Amino acid sequence: MARAFNARVRHRDFSPGDLILRKVLHVMPDSRGKFSYNYDDLFVVKEVFSGGA
Repeated sequence: MARAFNARVRHRDFSPGDLILRKVLHVMPDSRGKFSYNYDDLFVVKEVFSGGA
């Protein structure tokens, strides 16, 4: 089962200074449902950790 899950994982390599969009999880009680934003603002990567953390 783990092999099937790991086959679909997308590996992403970020480096410091990259701009990324963070996906919004709509679990907050004040979200607007399907009319809310899908992503937060742009974020700048400051530090990259090894081991997929």
